[in-house]
Amino acid sequence: MKFVKRKKLVRKSNKLINAKENTPLTALERKLMLYSVSEVNDEGKVNFRIQDLYGTSKLNTSHYRNVRKAVENLLNVKVVVEEGDVSDEDWRIKGMNVFDVIEASRKGGSISARFTQSMIPHITNLKRNYTTYLYEAVSPFRSDFSIRIYELLVQGVDHYSKREFELEELKSKIGISQIKTYTNFNQIRTKVLDKACHEITEKSDIDVTWDISGKKGRRVSHITFFMQRKTASVERSTSDSTKVEVKVDKQLEQQMNTMKGLGLSEDQIRLVLQMKQSEEKLKDVEPEVVESTTLFNEQEGEPFKLEQTSIHLDIVVEERKSRLRERLIGYKVAPELVEKVVEHTQASKESGIWKHVTYLQKNPNAVDNPAGYLTSIFRNNYGL
Repeated sequence: MKFVKRKKLVRKSNKLINAKENTPLTALERKLMLYSVSEVNDEGKVNFRIQDLYGTSKLNTSHYRNVRKAVENLLNVKVVVEEGDVSDEDWRIKGMNVFDVIEASRKGGSISARFTQSMIPHITNLKRNYTTYLYEAVSPFRSDFSIRIYELLVQGVDHYSKREFELEELKSKIGISQIKTYTNFNQIRTKVLDKACHEITEKSDIDVTWDISGKKGRRVSHITFFMQRKTASVERSTSDSTKVEVKVDKQLEQQMNTMKGLGLSEDQIRLVLQMKQSEEKLKDVEPEVVESTTLFNEQEGEPFKLEQTSIHLDIVVEERKSRLRERLIGYKVAPELVEKVVEHTQASKESGIWKHVTYLQKNPNAVDNPAGYLTSIFRNNYGL
């Protein structure tokens, strides 16, 4: 089976990002969870290839052993979403399991899962107060703490340059509150804070440092992270996995600052560095998709309509492709064929693919076998 790399969008409610966790995860467990979030449908169901999780088609028994352990552990993961202070009348708290079911198969080479009903509102059909980032931004990380702290910081990196946590609060968010090792602050310093900040700065799109910002007696009570986007140059992966450095010229930097001022997060303009190469391709965004693509200021929950800016984003292409995948899978088209169609058409209006999908949507009883109907079109129109 051919391995095809494609960008994945992780979208989570801010409440979920700020939730407490009952246990630390391994990096693979965290990535499996986030990859599942990027693939989830409206019913909370997920199905994807194990090789896509690892980012390679060359899997061996060791890979599957690690998946087995991750599946076993993730069924026990719980998160706690809390609103307000316990002294407030409107205080609320809700604990929930993350997954109902997770299955992995070596023969099928796939992972299928179902999120709990409590999780679904935090990862699907989000309209406001959510954060979006690329799965590829965290996939190089080897530490779960790096991934978790990246999430907590990227949530607001475009709105402020630092974020302070009570030490116990941070420990609860990364799942180490009950781990005896981390009652010693020196262990937290070396194994969590220093390691995570170094890895995030080295491998991601933001620079992060930290410092002690409060003490109670001799005990550390608060720490502050200092973060900023890397804007001078950004190292990005091309389709053939080679690295290229893209310089930001003054005009483009001004455009980026303008979009930030209008309320877009850096996650939403992450791919603007490729705008010049892809702008013509993005002009043909299928109207139905554009109308439903509303970007939000994650901190304030204020809507920002895509048509307010003339600068089109590659992230829209990924949204469009994701929408097409969901539609085709909903019509029970074979997953491998779905990927071929999405990559061949780029989910563009010009390709004609949306005409056929929209026809089926508006005329649900017109075709007895939608999958067969679409497969025939793919063969005749696109040679797939």
